[in-house]
Amino acid sequence: MPPSELFTPSLAAISVITIAGGVIRGFTGFGSVLVMAPLISIFLDPAPTVAMIMILEACVAVQLLPRALRHTDWRLVGLLVAGALITTPFGVQILVHLDQEMMRRILGAIVVIWAAVMLMGVRYRGGVSDPVTVGVGAASGALMGVTGIGGPPIVLYLLSTPARAETNRANTITFFAVMSVYIMGILLYNDVYTEITLWRAAANIPFFLGAAWLGSRLFDRSGEGLYRRIALVFITAVGISALIT
Repeated sequence: MPPSELFTPSLAAISVITIAGGVIRGFTGFGSVLVMAPLISIFLDPAPTVAMIMILEACVAVQLLPRALRHTDWRLVGLLVAGALITTPFGVQILVHLDQEMMRRILGAIVVIWAAVMLMGVRYRGGVSDPVTVGVGAASGALMGVTGIGGPPIVLYLLSTPARAETNRANTITFFAVMSVYIMGILLYNDVYTEITLWRAAANIPFFLGAAWLGSRLFDRSGEGLYRRIALVFITAVGISALIT
């Protein structure tokens, strides 16, 4: 039986945020945490926010992976994961022990900086190599551990490769599928998961999966460039709201 404290006005707000994040996740293969983490942390502390989001990410991976696996560059993703596995536990320790109000500000700042970089069209031009790939994975893992947001270094790096959008999207989906499960294990070890966190996640899984399905349909039918710009403008506004709230 769900606990009574689950049914609060904040649950409705969290569900709306989850839907917005799901649409962006389904379309781009990333971006949901950029939307959800700073906004949901207005209602919850950052640590339980990230814990809930990782459950949603793991569930949507099951929905998006069958298609993504056919286009995944396994060597590239393997190197990214190798780097991320090392640094993620250190990031989680910061998430768990740093002042939660400070974490909210950090979340907002990361979102604003990342969206601005993408809107300005900044690209990584240093070349693709195995050591760099591992390093990018390590940077992403550290960010994911601290904030749940690991997309920026991964996406900037993948955009520098000659791969098609479908392949980059698949690599991103596969990487975050692996990492979300890994982070869930670390958070569980650190006693971050509580009964109410699990209930909040369960209540929002249908909304997130439905929105991600819609986003994936938009990917097939919409102009990618225009939609990506709209999504980034929206994400920028999310980050600013988290900074001033």
